[in-house]
Amino acid sequence: MPTNETVPNVAPGSHEPDASPVRLLHVLGYAGVSGAHAGQTGVERVVEQLLEGLESFEHNVVYPPAGAMLSRYRQLSNALLVREPSHRFERRFVDDVAAFIEARNVQIVLSHGFLRNDFLTALACRRTGRPHVVSRAVPLADEGLSWPRRTAYGLTDGWTLRRAAHVVACSEATRRRIIETQRFDARKISAIPNGVQLPQVDDAARVEARRALGIDASTFIVGGIGQLIARKRFTDLVDAVAQARAQRAAHGREIIAVLLGAGPEREALMQRAHELCVPLHLPGFMPDPWSTLATFDVSVLPSRAEGMPLSVLESMALSVPVVATNVAGTPEVVEDGRSGFLFAPGDVTSLAQRIVQLAADAGLRTQIGTQGAERVATHFSLQAMLQGFERCLRAVLHARS
Repeated sequence: MPTNETVPNVAPGSHEPDASPVRLLHVLGYAGVSGAHAGQTGVERVVEQLLEGLESFEHNVVYPPAGAMLSRYRQLSNALLVREPSHRFERRFVDDVAAFIEARNVQIVLSHGFLRNDFLTALACRRTGRPHVVSRAVPLADEGLSWPRRTAYGLTDGWTLRRAAHVVACSEATRRRIIETQRFDARKISAIPNGVQLPQVDDAARVEARRALGIDASTFIVGGIGQLIARKRFTDLVDAVAQARAQRAAHGREIIAVLLGAGPEREALMQRAHELCVPLHLPGFMPDPWSTLATFDVSVLPSRAEGMPLSVLESMALSVPVVATNVAGTPEVVEDGRSGFLFAPGDVTSLAQRIVQLAADAGLRTQIGTQGAERVATHFSLQAMLQGFERCLRAVLHARS
């Protein structure tokens, strides 16, 4: 099983990073629609980690005006181009990015898996002669697009990936999926798993987080964190809580649902919870959710597609037991029955059974939470992820010199 301590397979032999700074450009999109942000994607948070952690790089960023991270990226970057393409073939976006590359004397460009941005960035890199590295979380084949859109995007995305200097996948499963579905050269793609490093959350902070939500200490919280979008399938979480509440004799606890995040599914989730008589708290997007996340009794990710979800890593790092779908990179993190539990996408009954089991057994919750935290600390450190990106980017530049 791969960990994020693996050196990227960029060039033959090993290439250790040197001390010279590299002028790097990040290009990415945002979580939202129609100019309104809906919280953050995991990609946006990974970019924040790179901006903070890759200290030997001079960071420049291209990012949309509506993104939730705009002020943070402005603070962390050397220069910020506030720009978003209006359509998939916008030439002016290419012109602006190419001009920004030249003005900042960028040496290498890293785009972060928003298909439209990746393609247009590839055009800007081709014009300026800069190497282009694509970082990808969810493969195109798993994006949930309609067949006509997937076909159209597949043509441009295939062109983008084949011309990239290198591709970084956030999990080994994503790497294999890209190779299999897009007929991609395996020598040009590496897996650099996500890593996390979170602040400590003490008991007082957990108590205060519950108080802020209006939830007493005896209530069992089934929580989720992420964008409220169809791919995350948080309706399955609500349905499973309804089933678990119906089995109260088996666990004796009041069970409720809490979802941290924003997005277009909010109203549908509220309606579903109302229909099933499930108490659902939707406090919205929290830029620093750690105390609230740490007060969950169980963290659930019912998504139908993922790369290597930060919400799972973060929950485990905070010793919160995780129940997540057996998709993509999640099984690389969660050892089923040891550091968390896995279930098949859409299997609400299995999810409900795990919720009931955990609600009834405090010892099991402690055991799973402890082993999850140990696994993240051992195999998915932030430092290992940063080292992987540094080696990859410097190796690409070394191969071009």
